[in-house]
Amino acid sequence: WVACTCWLRCRLFEQRVEIVEVQLDAHSADAYRLVHGLDHLERVHTNIQRIQELRRARLSPEPIVVPSLTRAATTLGELEAFYDHWVSTLGTAVVRPLRTFGGLIGSDSAIPLTAPVRTPCRRLEDRLVLLADGRATACNEDVTGSLVCGDWRSASLATLWESAQLLALCE
Repeated sequence: WVACTCWLRCRLFEQRVEIVEVQLDAHSADAYRLVHGLDHLERVHTNIQRIQELRRARLSPEPIVVPSLTRAATTLGELEAFYDHWVSTLGTAVVRPLRTFGGLIGSDSAIPLTAPVRTPCRRLEDRLVLLADGRATACNEDVTGSLVCGDWRSASLATLWESAQLLALCE
């Protein structure tokens, strides 16, 4: 997302993407740096603003940009400011529970929000995750891209939705 180019922003409109969730996971530059290890919060904000400007210029209601923050010990103090800022700026924001990405990272001590029993994901049939390197995967927990169903840079979203890999997961 940080290296967002005009080409990528234009693809969002060409592919008729309805919603783009931007996982900021921080409100302040210090927290963003702590969470992501990068000093790019201002750059991400600029990219969000550019998409909003393109929407207005194209008179398009889409894509809706939804900033999100994961509720964790690191970000708990910023939760309210994050939510208030983005709801007043874009009309929407999401605060999510901490995910462990299938156990790849440890849990957090903030507030346990995980279900006691894991069940198959109900979102496989209505969610597609586009990773920054071009891979498309069926699950937002799959940050390593092990459930790849194609490359969004070379295939249309319709093709990805109909891929054999994705259809097999939904059966």
